[in-house]
Amino acid sequence: MQQIIEQLTEHNQILYKMLLKQLYYKYEIEPTYKQFLKKHYEAIIELINAYDKWSDNSKQAIFFMLSKVYKLLEKPDIAKLTSQEGYNLKKQIEEDKKENKMNEKELFSYIPHEELLDIFNKLEFGKTRKTHYYKLLLGLLILQPPLRTDFYLSCKIINNIYLNNGVDNYLLINNNECYYIVNQDKVSKHTNKNKIIHITNNKLINLLKHSLKLYPRSRLIETAKGGKLTEEQLLKIIRKATGQPQITVSMLRSNYITWYYKHNSSLKAREKLAEQMRHTSSTAHLNYHKEQPTETSEELKQMKQKMNIFFEDKNNELLFRKQKRDILRTLLKNGNEPTEKSKIKYNLQKIDNVWC
Repeated sequence: MQQIIEQLTEHNQILYKMLLKQLYYKYEIEPTYKQFLKKHYEAIIELINAYDKWSDNSKQAIFFMLSKVYKLLEKPDIAKLTSQEGYNLKKQIEEDKKENKMNEKELFSYIPHEELLDIFNKLEFGKTRKTHYYKLLLGLLILQPPLRTDFYLSCKIINNIYLNNGVDNYLLINNNECYYIVNQDKVSKHTNKNKIIHITNNKLINLLKHSLKLYPRSRLIETAKGGKLTEEQLLKIIRKATGQPQITVSMLRSNYITWYYKHNSSLKAREKLAEQMRHTSSTAHLNYHKEQPTETSEELKQMKQKMNIFFEDKNNELLFRKQKRDILRTLLKNGNEPTEKSKIKYNLQKIDNVWC
């Protein structure tokens, strides 16, 4: 089976391990995965559809991954069946999008724009470069129409338009005005959108100037050593600032659009916003504009309860990792072999004669 797994992409290997873990917990299967996959495909499909801790997007991805596995196992009929399950979910997700409803993670992480402004106003600049980014990043994402994650990660700082090399992304900041210069993003290769975006919010301009005076640097956001932040590090900062452990830049883009549409109903205003956010107004309406939930809605209450259970499970996962580390230390110390049950439960593999 290892030869089959090695032919999958890294992302699909992660999805396969997610599925295998659930199969173990339900069936306590022995490591004859090929036979199990072939004989019990209907039960596997049922398990994926019924497991409520996976989002529909995750289930869709798992079905498509399984389809590839069954093709490699030379089971084209089952591959077709699992692929169809994935397409069914994909169609359902697309239909749900048309209703402009938030998914569970979006509902759980939703903060009204006015509340985000309150959070921003109460945040101090922080005593370190890292903590000062809490206020700066939140300001970038709520005071001005927010761009995509990669812009903030890659953005360099210049004080003269002639320093623009036409390749990198920049914040152009001088005594009078500030601009985003977007040379490279998701849509830059197939669009003629304006690359220069004027920053008009005075509070954000002052925030940027104060930040650069406090911590002179060549990048908009950078590590203590002047390097580029990872997306995970950036998300960690945003989540610390907002107190929401699942929030993303995409959600905040959606939040901004939803708030903006509430106060600007004209097509002209919405097209102007879409230009600033570097997508089309139809994309904004289909993918970002969402119905705002009410705090008293039964759907929201049930979802928050479910998500709280999810984070309890995350704590259990930390305990799981600790148990795995303890087993690995014992194996290394005593030089013995793990049981078959431990191999499966903790996904133990032997590399260069060391269990890991």
